[in-house]
Amino acid sequence: MVICTRTNLIGETNVTIINRNLKQLIGIGAVLLIGAVVPSFASEFSGGYVGADLGMGKGETSGTFSASGKRAVAGGVEAGYNWDINDSNWLLGVDGYVDQTKTKSRDATNAGVPVTADFGDRTYGVNGKLGYAMGEWLPYLDLGIGKIKGTQDLSGYSSSGKRIGLGVDYKIANQWSLGGEYVRFNGRDDSGSKGKDTSLFLKLKYYFDSKLSMAAPVVAAVAAMAEPTPAPAPMSKPVLQRTEKIVLSDTSLFAFDSDVLKSPQSKLDEIAGALSKNSNIANIVITGYTDRLGSSKYNQKLSERRANAVKKYLVDKGIDVNRLSAIGKGKSNAVIECKDKKRSALIKCLEPNRRVEVEEFSFERKVN
Repeated sequence: MVICTRTNLIGETNVTIINRNLKQLIGIGAVLLIGAVVPSFASEFSGGYVGADLGMGKGETSGTFSASGKRAVAGGVEAGYNWDINDSNWLLGVDGYVDQTKTKSRDATNAGVPVTADFGDRTYGVNGKLGYAMGEWLPYLDLGIGKIKGTQDLSGYSSSGKRIGLGVDYKIANQWSLGGEYVRFNGRDDSGSKGKDTSLFLKLKYYFDSKLSMAAPVVAAVAAMAEPTPAPAPMSKPVLQRTEKIVLSDTSLFAFDSDVLKSPQSKLDEIAGALSKNSNIANIVITGYTDRLGSSKYNQKLSERRANAVKKYLVDKGIDVNRLSAIGKGKSNAVIECKDKKRSALIKCLEPNRRVEVEEFSFERKVN
Protein backbone atom coordinates (compact mmCIF):
# COMPACT_ATOMS: atom_id res chain seq x y z
CA MET A 1 0.00 0.00 0.00
CA VAL A 2 1.23 3.50 -0.82
CA ILE A 3 0.34 5.89 1.95
CA CYS A 4 0.24 8.98 -0.28
CA THR A 5 -2.75 7.48 -2.16
CA ARG A 6 -4.91 8.69 0.75
CA THR A 7 -4.22 12.28 -0.21
CA ASN A 8 -5.87 11.79 -3.60
CA LEU A 9 -8.84 10.02 -2.00
CA ILE A 10 -9.60 12.58 0.68
CA GLY A 11 -8.02 15.80 -0.63
CA GLU A 12 -9.99 18.86 -1.77
CA THR A 13 -9.43 21.92 -3.96
CA ASN A 14 -8.79 25.46 -2.72
CA VAL A 15 -11.90 26.68 -4.60
CA THR A 16 -14.08 24.26 -2.63
CA ILE A 17 -12.54 25.41 0.64
CA ILE A 18 -13.17 29.08 -0.14
CA ASN A 19 -16.77 28.53 -1.24
CA ARG A 20 -17.64 26.45 1.82
CA ASN A 21 -16.10 28.82 4.39
CA LEU A 22 -16.84 32.27 2.96
CA LYS A 23 -19.90 32.80 5.14
CA GLN A 24 -17.99 31.73 8.25
CA LEU A 25 -15.19 34.21 7.49
CA ILE A 26 -17.75 36.99 7.10
CA GLY A 27 -19.29 36.03 10.45
CA ILE A 28 -15.97 36.14 12.28
CA GLY A 29 -15.19 39.48 10.62
CA ALA A 30 -18.49 40.78 11.99
CA VAL A 31 -17.39 39.79 15.51
CA LEU A 32 -14.23 41.85 15.07
CA LEU A 33 -16.16 44.84 13.74
CA ILE A 34 -18.76 44.77 16.52
CA GLY A 35 -16.05 44.43 19.17
CA ALA A 36 -14.21 47.42 17.75
CA VAL A 37 -17.19 49.79 17.78
CA VAL A 38 -19.33 48.89 20.81
CA PRO A 39 -18.75 50.92 23.97
CA SER A 40 -17.20 48.80 26.66
CA PHE A 41 -16.39 48.79 30.36
CA ALA A 42 -13.58 47.00 32.14
CA SER A 43 -14.55 43.44 33.04
CA GLU A 44 -12.17 40.84 34.39
CA PHE A 45 -11.70 39.19 30.98
CA SER A 46 -11.41 42.15 28.58
CA GLY A 47 -8.31 42.88 26.55
CA GLY A 48 -5.64 40.81 24.87
CA TYR A 49 -4.46 37.43 26.11
CA VAL A 50 -2.32 34.40 25.30
CA GLY A 51 -2.88 30.86 26.50
CA ALA A 52 -1.64 27.27 26.54
CA ASP A 53 -3.74 24.07 26.48
CA LEU A 54 -3.12 20.53 27.66
CA GLY A 55 -5.51 17.59 27.59
CA MET A 56 -6.71 14.58 25.62
CA GLY A 57 -7.76 14.42 21.98
CA LYS A 58 -9.07 11.89 19.48
CA GLY A 59 -8.59 12.19 15.70
CA GLU A 60 -10.24 9.95 13.13
CA THR A 61 -11.20 9.78 9.44
CA SER A 62 -14.06 8.16 7.55
CA GLY A 63 -14.76 7.54 3.88
CA THR A 64 -12.52 5.83 1.31
CA PHE A 65 -9.79 5.87 3.93
CA SER A 66 -11.21 5.20 7.37
CA ALA A 67 -9.31 5.13 10.65
CA SER A 68 -10.66 4.62 14.14
CA GLY A 69 -10.06 7.26 16.75
CA LYS A 70 -7.79 6.64 19.72
CA ARG A 71 -7.41 9.00 22.62
CA ALA A 72 -3.97 10.59 22.90
CA VAL A 73 -2.29 13.48 24.68
CA ALA A 74 -3.14 16.80 23.04
CA GLY A 75 -1.94 20.35 23.52
CA GLY A 76 -1.94 23.75 21.90
CA VAL A 77 -1.52 27.51 22.11
CA GLU A 78 -3.84 30.43 21.44
CA ALA A 79 -3.93 34.23 21.37
CA GLY A 80 -6.93 36.53 21.23
CA TYR A 81 -8.78 39.66 22.32
CA ASN A 82 -12.06 40.15 24.20
CA TRP A 83 -14.44 43.12 24.18
CA ASP A 84 -17.21 43.80 26.72
CA ILE A 85 -20.57 44.74 25.20
CA ASN A 86 -21.89 48.04 26.54
CA ASP A 87 -22.94 47.93 30.19
CA SER A 88 -23.82 44.25 30.19
CA ASN A 89 -22.09 41.06 31.23
CA TRP A 90 -21.88 39.85 27.63
CA LEU A 91 -18.52 39.60 25.93
CA LEU A 92 -17.35 39.18 22.32
CA GLY A 93 -13.93 37.87 21.40
CA VAL A 94 -11.76 36.54 18.59
CA ASP A 95 -8.77 34.21 18.84
CA GLY A 96 -6.36 32.20 16.74
CA TYR A 97 -5.31 28.70 17.78
CA VAL A 98 -3.02 25.77 16.97
CA ASP A 99 -3.80 22.36 18.53
CA GLN A 100 -2.10 18.99 18.01
CA THR A 101 -2.88 15.41 19.00
CA LYS A 102 0.01 13.00 19.58
CA THR A 103 0.68 10.26 17.00
CA LYS A 104 -0.82 6.83 17.78
CA SER A 105 -1.01 3.50 15.95
CA ARG A 106 -4.56 2.90 14.66
CA ASP A 107 -6.49 0.27 12.76
CA ALA A 108 -7.71 1.56 9.39
CA THR A 109 -9.07 0.56 6.00
CA ASN A 110 -8.01 1.94 2.62
CA ALA A 111 -10.61 1.21 -0.09
CA GLY A 112 -11.84 -1.65 2.09
CA VAL A 113 -8.37 -3.14 2.66
CA PRO A 114 -7.38 -3.44 6.36
CA VAL A 115 -4.17 -1.55 7.20
CA THR A 116 -2.40 -0.16 10.26
CA ALA A 117 -1.42 3.50 10.31
CA ASP A 118 0.48 5.69 12.76
CA PHE A 119 -0.91 9.23 12.76
CA GLY A 120 -2.17 12.13 14.79
CA ASP A 121 -3.55 15.47 13.68
CA ARG A 122 -2.94 19.20 13.85
CA THR A 123 -5.71 21.81 13.70
CA TYR A 124 -5.37 25.57 13.36
CA GLY A 125 -7.63 28.49 12.53
CA VAL A 126 -9.63 31.38 13.99
CA ASN A 127 -12.67 31.52 16.31
CA GLY A 128 -15.34 34.01 17.26
CA LYS A 129 -16.33 33.96 20.94
CA LEU A 130 -19.50 34.81 22.85
CA GLY A 131 -19.22 34.81 26.63
CA TYR A 132 -21.12 35.91 29.72
CA ALA A 133 -18.96 37.23 32.57
CA MET A 134 -20.14 36.37 36.09
CA GLY A 135 -17.59 37.82 38.49
CA GLU A 136 -14.49 35.61 38.26
CA TRP A 137 -16.30 33.12 35.95
CA LEU A 138 -16.61 33.28 32.16
CA PRO A 139 -18.65 30.54 30.42
CA TYR A 140 -18.35 30.91 26.64
CA LEU A 141 -19.10 29.46 23.20
CA ASP A 142 -16.50 29.39 20.40
CA LEU A 143 -17.46 29.09 16.72
CA GLY A 144 -14.79 29.12 14.04
CA ILE A 145 -13.14 27.68 10.97
CA GLY A 146 -9.77 26.18 10.29
CA LYS A 147 -7.77 23.31 8.86
CA ILE A 148 -7.15 19.80 10.09
CA LYS A 149 -3.99 18.05 8.90
CA GLY A 150 -2.77 14.53 9.51
CA THR A 151 0.70 13.76 10.81
CA GLN A 152 3.23 10.99 10.11
CA ASP A 153 1.56 8.25 7.96
CA LEU A 154 -1.33 10.62 7.23
CA SER A 155 0.85 13.66 6.56
CA GLY A 156 -0.75 14.17 3.14
CA TYR A 157 -4.24 14.63 4.54
CA SER A 158 -5.59 18.17 4.77
CA SER A 159 -9.16 19.41 5.03
CA SER A 160 -10.96 22.58 6.07
CA GLY A 161 -13.96 22.64 8.34
CA LYS A 162 -15.87 24.02 11.29
CA ARG A 163 -14.81 24.18 14.90
CA ILE A 164 -17.09 24.53 17.95
CA GLY A 165 -16.00 24.82 21.55
CA LEU A 166 -17.76 25.07 24.91
CA GLY A 167 -15.68 26.26 27.83
CA VAL A 168 -15.40 28.16 31.08
CA ASP A 169 -12.58 30.28 32.54
CA TYR A 170 -12.02 31.23 36.18
CA LYS A 171 -9.85 34.20 37.23
CA ILE A 172 -7.28 32.85 39.69
CA ALA A 173 -5.24 36.07 39.91
CA ASN A 174 -5.16 39.61 38.57
CA GLN A 175 -3.98 38.62 35.07
CA TRP A 176 -4.34 34.81 35.07
CA SER A 177 -7.25 32.46 34.46
CA LEU A 178 -7.61 28.67 34.59
CA GLY A 179 -10.35 26.87 32.69
CA GLY A 180 -11.51 23.97 30.58
CA GLU A 181 -12.94 23.56 27.09
CA TYR A 182 -14.52 20.80 25.01
CA VAL A 183 -13.65 21.20 21.32
CA ARG A 184 -14.98 19.45 18.21
CA PHE A 185 -13.56 20.00 14.72
CA ASN A 186 -15.21 18.54 11.61
CA GLY A 187 -13.62 18.59 8.14
CA ARG A 188 -15.12 17.24 4.91
CA ASP A 189 -14.02 17.10 1.26
CA ASP A 190 -15.93 16.75 -2.01
CA SER A 191 -15.49 12.98 -2.14
CA GLY A 192 -17.39 12.61 1.13
CA SER A 193 -14.34 11.71 3.20
CA LYS A 194 -14.39 13.27 6.66
CA GLY A 195 -11.81 14.20 9.25
CA LYS A 196 -12.86 14.71 12.85
CA ASP A 197 -11.02 15.75 16.01
CA THR A 198 -12.50 15.98 19.51
CA SER A 199 -10.49 17.27 22.47
CA LEU A 200 -10.90 18.15 26.13
CA PHE A 201 -8.42 20.80 27.30
CA LEU A 202 -7.25 22.37 30.55
CA LYS A 203 -6.42 25.99 29.71
CA LEU A 204 -4.14 28.57 31.33
CA LYS A 205 -4.41 32.16 30.05
CA TYR A 206 -2.50 35.39 30.71
CA TYR A 207 -4.35 38.70 30.17
CA PHE A 208 -2.18 41.66 29.11
CA ASP A 209 -4.77 44.39 29.61
CA SER A 210 -6.67 42.93 32.54
CA LYS A 211 -8.72 45.67 34.18
CA LEU A 212 -10.38 43.72 36.92
CA SER A 213 -12.90 45.30 39.11
CA MET A 214 -11.81 42.81 41.76
CA ALA A 215 -11.33 45.63 44.22
CA ALA A 216 -11.84 49.23 43.36
CA PRO A 217 -9.97 51.98 45.08
CA VAL A 218 -9.86 52.08 48.80
CA VAL A 219 -10.68 55.37 50.06
CA ALA A 220 -9.95 58.03 52.37
CA ALA A 221 -11.97 60.61 54.09
CA VAL A 222 -11.53 61.33 57.66
CA ALA A 223 -13.53 62.84 60.39
CA ALA A 224 -11.16 65.32 61.90
CA MET A 225 -9.90 64.12 65.20
CA ALA A 226 -9.72 67.10 67.53
CA GLU A 227 -7.16 66.90 70.25
CA PRO A 228 -8.91 67.07 73.62
CA THR A 229 -7.35 69.51 76.00
CA PRO A 230 -6.47 67.69 79.22
CA ALA A 231 -7.82 69.39 82.29
CA PRO A 232 -5.27 69.88 85.04
CA ALA A 233 -5.80 67.36 87.78
CA PRO A 234 -3.88 65.89 90.66
CA MET A 235 -2.38 62.42 90.29
CA SER A 236 -5.00 60.96 92.58
CA LYS A 237 -7.86 61.77 90.19
CA PRO A 238 -9.51 58.88 88.26
CA VAL A 239 -8.37 58.00 84.74
CA LEU A 240 -10.88 57.71 81.86
CA GLN A 241 -10.14 55.21 79.06
CA ARG A 242 -11.15 56.58 75.66
CA THR A 243 -11.46 54.79 72.28
CA GLU A 244 -11.74 56.32 68.82
CA LYS A 245 -12.35 54.92 65.34
CA ILE A 246 -11.75 56.63 62.00
CA VAL A 247 -13.15 55.38 58.68
CA LEU A 248 -11.28 56.49 55.56
CA SER A 249 -13.95 56.53 52.89
CA ASP A 250 -12.92 59.15 50.35
CA THR A 251 -11.88 58.01 46.85
CA SER A 252 -8.84 60.30 46.99
CA LEU A 253 -6.44 57.80 48.63
CA PHE A 254 -5.69 55.38 45.78
CA ALA A 255 -6.09 55.12 42.03
CA PHE A 256 -8.12 52.25 40.59
CA ASP A 257 -6.72 48.82 41.51
CA SER A 258 -3.60 50.42 43.04
CA ASP A 259 -1.92 50.39 46.44
CA VAL A 260 0.13 53.55 45.76
CA LEU A 261 -1.10 56.56 47.73
CA LYS A 262 -1.90 59.71 45.77
CA SER A 263 -0.30 62.98 46.71
CA PRO A 264 -0.98 65.21 48.58
CA GLN A 265 -2.78 63.47 51.47
CA SER A 266 -4.10 66.26 53.70
CA LYS A 267 -6.42 63.96 55.66
CA LEU A 268 -3.63 61.52 56.54
CA ASP A 269 -1.45 64.51 57.45
CA GLU A 270 -4.18 65.59 59.85
CA ILE A 271 -4.22 62.17 61.49
CA ALA A 272 -0.42 62.11 61.72
CA GLY A 273 -0.46 65.55 63.36
CA ALA A 274 -3.00 64.45 65.96
CA LEU A 275 -1.01 61.30 66.77
CA SER A 276 2.22 63.28 67.08
CA LYS A 277 0.64 65.65 69.58
CA ASN A 278 -0.82 62.87 71.71
CA SER A 279 1.80 60.24 72.47
CA ASN A 280 -0.65 58.41 74.75
CA ILE A 281 -2.56 57.10 71.74
CA ALA A 282 -1.42 53.50 71.26
CA ASN A 283 -2.44 50.16 69.75
CA ILE A 284 -3.58 51.72 66.48
CA VAL A 285 -4.93 49.09 64.06
CA ILE A 286 -5.21 50.02 60.37
CA THR A 287 -7.56 47.65 58.49
CA GLY A 288 -8.11 47.47 54.73
CA TYR A 289 -11.30 46.16 53.08
CA THR A 290 -12.42 45.49 49.48
CA ASP A 291 -15.77 44.74 47.88
CA ARG A 292 -16.94 41.22 46.91
CA LEU A 293 -15.95 41.45 43.23
CA GLY A 294 -12.97 39.30 42.28
CA SER A 295 -11.20 36.37 43.85
CA SER A 296 -10.86 36.13 47.62
CA LYS A 297 -7.09 35.66 47.34
CA TYR A 298 -6.57 38.77 45.24
CA ASN A 299 -8.84 40.92 47.42
CA GLN A 300 -7.09 39.75 50.59
CA LYS A 301 -3.66 40.71 49.24
CA LEU A 302 -4.89 44.08 47.94
CA SER A 303 -6.51 44.98 51.27
CA GLU A 304 -3.25 44.14 53.08
CA ARG A 305 -1.14 46.24 50.68
CA ARG A 306 -3.38 49.26 51.06
CA ALA A 307 -3.47 49.05 54.86
CA ASN A 308 0.33 48.83 54.86
CA ALA A 309 0.54 51.83 52.52
CA VAL A 310 -1.39 53.94 55.05
CA LYS A 311 0.79 52.63 57.88
CA LYS A 312 4.00 53.48 56.00
CA TYR A 313 2.73 56.98 55.30
CA LEU A 314 2.15 57.63 59.01
CA VAL A 315 5.56 56.18 59.91
CA ASP A 316 7.20 58.46 57.34
CA LYS A 317 5.47 61.37 59.08
CA GLY A 318 7.25 60.47 62.32
CA ILE A 319 4.77 58.14 64.03
CA ASP A 320 6.51 55.31 65.94
CA VAL A 321 6.01 52.07 63.99
CA ASN A 322 5.44 50.21 67.27
CA ARG A 323 2.23 52.18 67.78
CA LEU A 324 0.79 50.92 64.48
CA SER A 325 -0.31 47.60 63.00
CA ALA A 326 -1.81 46.95 59.56
CA ILE A 327 -4.07 44.08 58.53
CA GLY A 328 -6.26 43.22 55.55
CA LYS A 329 -9.68 41.62 55.73
CA GLY A 330 -10.43 41.39 52.00
CA LYS A 331 -14.14 41.44 51.19
CA SER A 332 -15.35 40.55 54.70
CA ASN A 333 -17.49 42.78 56.97
CA ALA A 334 -19.45 44.37 54.12
CA VAL A 335 -21.43 47.45 55.13
CA ILE A 336 -23.79 47.28 52.16
CA GLU A 337 -25.32 44.54 49.97
CA CYS A 338 -26.02 45.22 46.28
CA LYS A 339 -27.94 43.20 43.70
CA ASP A 340 -27.45 45.38 40.62
CA LYS A 341 -27.12 43.32 37.45
CA LYS A 342 -25.20 45.89 35.39
CA ARG A 343 -21.56 45.72 36.35
CA SER A 344 -20.93 49.48 36.35
CA ALA A 345 -23.91 50.06 38.65
CA LEU A 346 -22.79 47.21 40.91
CA ILE A 347 -19.27 48.66 41.23
CA LYS A 348 -20.75 52.06 42.15
CA CYS A 349 -23.15 50.56 44.69
CA LEU A 350 -20.38 48.61 46.43
CA GLU A 351 -18.17 51.69 47.01
CA PRO A 352 -18.85 51.85 50.79
CA ASN A 353 -17.37 48.37 51.21
CA ARG A 354 -14.03 49.52 49.78
CA ARG A 355 -12.47 51.32 52.70
CA VAL A 356 -9.62 51.63 55.21
CA GLU A 357 -10.40 51.87 58.91
CA VAL A 358 -8.17 53.13 61.71
CA GLU A 359 -9.76 51.06 64.41
CA GLU A 360 -10.29 51.27 68.10
CA PHE A 361 -7.07 52.83 69.25
CA SER A 362 -7.09 53.88 72.87
CA PHE A 363 -5.60 56.57 75.04
CA GLU A 364 -5.98 57.78 78.59
CA ARG A 365 -7.21 61.13 79.75
CA LYS A 366 -7.36 62.23 83.37
CA VAL A 367 -10.62 63.76 84.49
CA ASN A 368 -11.75 65.71 87.52
